[in-house]
Amino acid sequence: MSSLTDRYVHAVTSQLPEAQRADIAEELRGTIEDTVAASPEGMDPAEAERQALLELGHPIALADNYRGEGRSLIGPRLYPAWLRTLKALLMWVPALVGAIMLVVGVIDRDPPLEVLGGVVNGVLYSALMVAFWVTLGFAIAERTGGEAEVLEVFGGPDDWDPAGLPEPQRRQVSWGDGILSVVVNAFLLTILLLPGRLGGDLEGFAWGQIFTDTAYSLRWVLAVGMAVSLLASVFVLARGRWTWPTACS
Repeated sequence: MSSLTDRYVHAVTSQLPEAQRADIAEELRGTIEDTVAASPEGMDPAEAERQALLELGHPIALADNYRGEGRSLIGPRLYPAWLRTLKALLMWVPALVGAIMLVVGVIDRDPPLEVLGGVVNGVLYSALMVAFWVTLGFAIAERTGGEAEVLEVFGGPDDWDPAGLPEPQRRQVSWGDGILSVVVNAFLLTILLLPGRLGGDLEGFAWGQIFTDTAYSLRWVLAVGMAVSLLASVFVLARGRWTWPTACS
């Protein structure tokens, strides 16, 4: 287990340009050590360290200060609450919608590929709606003077516990996420490159068509884009982090 200081420094510097991370990490560690050393005599060192981190503020807000910029859409006061709320909802809502679409498809005895398409569409659409409405709600609250009410419900930059900081990770993208991205891209590319068009009747069992006529006529264009996406996902898996070129691809 890393110390609270290690986890805090990593949480701040991981949001900064790579060229600045070493210097800022050294500066932060020095500040924390000095604050702990100046704590009242007899105070528990662990509690002194925790209080020093609380005085520095939320890692996201401190990283904004080091960059000299705020969040353009969601300001620094609401940003931690927005990010925490968005992550929580994206973890559960799309999964719930996907499960419901799967159950409905099975009950209606739809073709398997139609069920799969419904699940994928439901998951993607619900994730998009969650991101849109949560962001819109926080943006409206910030611009209409409703920050106090939002912070009371969702918590703000001062409502955090250093003990909840995650362990430092060398990889920005986990092995599991990277492998899943490669597998999904490879699977979709394989479907696009199949010589025959999927769908129709197979031994009396009806399979729904994956592609519309228009999409099928453009499948080579889609295949090129998917191949680029696959190469980008392989690069991200190997490097363990996103870059601007891989994100744009």
